[in-house]
Amino acid sequence: MEVALPSSVLPFSALLPLNARFDCAVAATRRALNHNKGSDWPSASGAYCAHYLHAIAANVMERKDHLAKLESLDYGKPLNKAAWDMVLQFCFNFT
Repeated sequence: MEVALPSSVLPFSALLPLNARFDCAVAATRRALNHNKGSDWPSASGAYCAHYLHAIAANVMERKDHLAKLESLDYGKPLNKAAWDMVLQFCFNFT
């Protein structure tokens, strides 16, 4: 499903060319999903889950400015408000 930018009639994807980093992220996600088929996240140990949650938090913080810009473009909210959405990383560090 194509998402349109709230501020224009352009499709969101028109502003974001697909590149090698994106393709790499998709491939890594597919590998992880295939590798973990049958695993049960709720029954995993706290240490196991914490490892992944901390990695998510670190990646969000590393890319927070870029993610805030994407959030602003996607939802049409002011950039400073979108930046506040990046505090979600604290949820992932709460382990």
